[in-house]
Amino acid sequence: MITVSLFRPTVVRERRGQKIREKTRVWWVRWQDPATGKRRSKTTGCKFKSAAQQFAAKFARDLEMGLVGVDLQMIERTRRPLSDHIKEFIKARHTRRVTDEYVELVEQRIRDTCKACGFKSLNDINAADIEVYLAGRIRAGELGVASRNHYIRSIKMFARWCIQQQLPVDSLAVLRLENAEADRKYVRRAMSNAEVAKLLGSVPRERAVLYLLCGCTGYRRSEVASLRPCDFSFENDLPFVCLRPSKSKGRRAKRLEEPIPLQAEVAGIIKAFFVGFEDNDCPWEWLRKTRTAEMIRKDLKNAGIDVADAQGRVVDFHAWRTYFGSTLAKSNVPLALAQKLMRHSTPVLTSNTYTQAGVSDLAEQVDKMPGLADNVRKK
Repeated sequence: MITVSLFRPTVVRERRGQKIREKTRVWWVRWQDPATGKRRSKTTGCKFKSAAQQFAAKFARDLEMGLVGVDLQMIERTRRPLSDHIKEFIKARHTRRVTDEYVELVEQRIRDTCKACGFKSLNDINAADIEVYLAGRIRAGELGVASRNHYIRSIKMFARWCIQQQLPVDSLAVLRLENAEADRKYVRRAMSNAEVAKLLGSVPRERAVLYLLCGCTGYRRSEVASLRPCDFSFENDLPFVCLRPSKSKGRRAKRLEEPIPLQAEVAGIIKAFFVGFEDNDCPWEWLRKTRTAEMIRKDLKNAGIDVADAQGRVVDFHAWRTYFGSTLAKSNVPLALAQKLMRHSTPVLTSNTYTQAGVSDLAEQVDKMPGLADNVRKK
């Protein structure tokens, strides 16, 4: 006897900027294929459970009689190689408001996971093999918890897309994200002003201008690589730079470009650097194909600056963003304004991740407290 069960797949939808997990309105049927022993599923097309139950009862009778009422076109799509479905998924992702670099990273994670787990078709995908694969990479030191979470998000994103396309695939709902903060393998540190001055004075002028721009704007590597001279304004008393919305991380920037003000001295150095470049040139496009972590590590070594501190926190190219956020905090910039300058979606990210206070900074604030030691009686 073939057992047919009803279920509603879980999907994640975005509402008012928040991601909400909810069940689909349409019911699906699930059964075990007697020929292959694999679990299969199919949409009923019914939103009401009573109608779906009638569909499931008829479907079970058809299975028993050998009249498998499965759409032939659906069967044909299911039999296609898994790589074809991944291509369609990636093509659909390119139409969303995300950067090409992000889509390529998602594709790489999905393909690496499917290849390592030996998935050849949609029916092969299962949560158990994925968990074993990622756990093995963590034990080997190849991944941290945060990277594991990124892999799970990518493969579950693909599974949800398949469900939306009415393709039979496991929803992978049992895969859970872990707390990355409890096991952070890679923590960046903000350089001190003395270290920054020492570094800028020891590197060639081209890289000094690059580091100066990153430290004064908090732009990411890909964002700096997309900047053009026409994105800067030097003609008024308030020089600034505007990042094109399509080049920001996740393309989350608003349609109206939000300028990042520049100090007059910084603007003068950048303006002089642009001499000889056309308005639409990208002077730092070479960053896309450069191992920036190795580049800045070499520059730090030549300048006599430690890459890692006593706590194991390191400096890489993205640490310029940490420096920018920490400098804003030390300059007593209100958190709401710092969030806008950092272009974060939430102030929690600004205050927790990109703001670092040293012991000396904390000591200055403690010294502002009223003294209590004089009230202690002396023997």
